[in-house]
Amino acid sequence: MVGGKARHVKTIPQGTFVFAATLGAMFDGDALNAPDNFRTDCPPADDLHFGLGVHRGFGERFNDVVLP
Repeated sequence: MVGGKARHVKTIPQGTFVFAATLGAMFDGDALNAPDNFRTDCPPADDLHFGLGVHRGFGERFNDVVLP
């Protein structure tokens, strides 16, 4: 089941291929303060470009150094 307590809860059958589009989550007004504003003080945990938690991507460490 995906969606938790949201109005759009969906049960996904086992074995279904799922694509997680994290871009929309980075604009979730319920989870972030001022999601539509460009802010340089956002905590790194609010950035989902490289995944979340134990699923964070290996390239994140390189980009922390190279991109700035």
